[in-house]
Amino acid sequence: MVVDSREIPAKMEEFLTPWEQRHWGALTVDKRRHDWLAGRWAAKRALQPLLATPSGVPPLSAIAIINAPDGAPQVADHPGISLTISHAGTRAAAATARADCPIGIDIEVIAPRTPAFVGDYFTPDEQQQVHLAPGYVRDTLVNAIWSAKESALKALRVGLRVDTRAVSCRFDPFASLPKTWTPLAVELDAARLGRGLPALSGWWRTMRGYVLTLMLGRECESSQRPLGTPDLSANTPSGLPELCPPK
Repeated sequence: MVVDSREIPAKMEEFLTPWEQRHWGALTVDKRRHDWLAGRWAAKRALQPLLATPSGVPPLSAIAIINAPDGAPQVADHPGISLTISHAGTRAAAATARADCPIGIDIEVIAPRTPAFVGDYFTPDEQQQVHLAPGYVRDTLVNAIWSAKESALKALRVGLRVDTRAVSCRFDPFASLPKTWTPLAVELDAARLGRGLPALSGWWRTMRGYVLTLMLGRECESSQRPLGTPDLSANTPSGLPELCPPK
């Protein structure tokens, strides 16, 4: 689910629980307030149809999103669902899966990044991909690599607490920006992340100045697609988030 934060209702009680309203009110940094709110709006929109019962669809304000001990978002009173959230610019994204399926989503504005950024956070292979990319797609590739790293680290539930070079992502060369979900390869460094890591499958696409990536446990991809994330086309792997059309 990808939403435009400019469509968030002005009345917070329409989609936030009382605790969430208090939490949002206690945030003091404007960007943090905006991002947190946009993420909850996207997540609840994605969760609402999943939590429907024969008696009806729950209101957004009845869906509570809290933080797990490791900081990842989770759905209160619904331990069978995994939830991942991201936000950038005026957009926010969310995706869901079974609780035993590693999943991570990230959205980034396509904007210039410095050579120092690439040198500090990218693996040698990723730096080489950037070096070889045509200039007109380089900003997209840099943000796509960064986004894929963030998605993978969310799926592993470690976030940016570890060296981003522990994840290496490879993209097939592209001459035009992909408007549909496109596979990408991801490798995990066991020396930095530990043994027994789940194998991840990754996809990416662009949409109106943004790049969006998603990682899903490979075993989950083959056995059951994530909850509430319908296939977008016959050629699209299952488990990818729905995109809300612009209004």
